[in-house]
Amino acid sequence: MEKVLIIILLAISIPSFGQTREWSTIQGECASSYDSTIHKEIYTLVDSMPKYPGGMGALLSFFSKNFVYPKDQEEFQATIFLTLIVEEDGKLSNISTAKNLDETIWSSVDREAIRVFHLMPPWTPGQCKGKNVAVKLTLPIKF
Repeated sequence: MEKVLIIILLAISIPSFGQTREWSTIQGECASSYDSTIHKEIYTLVDSMPKYPGGMGALLSFFSKNFVYPKDQEEFQATIFLTLIVEEDGKLSNISTAKNLDETIWSSVDREAIRVFHLMPPWTPGQCKGKNVAVKLTLPIKF
């Protein structure tokens, strides 16, 4: 069986492409904005960023074990960017590609990566001033 190298570079929080913002605030080390598409305040910078249980090594392991290379993309070599929200309870929501929120034009690799993220256990949620908050992350995944 051929091994595939998949690298999730680093969980970083960067502004999302196409995100609708009505207002923004910066309070101490926390930055948030109201996302009018999901009607919720979403943080992009917090005192304690969300973490996958076991850290980045465990995240890489989970992704590698569960990702199945699509037959039509066996030679795929690129970086895709997934956006997601780690909710206050640690569950993941709004998982999509950063470049395109329109799922009708996602590649099969995009769809498979999103499928795997839907399988993940809850993360340790992000915190602002000791309170769990919803945090939007953009994760680059290099194939």
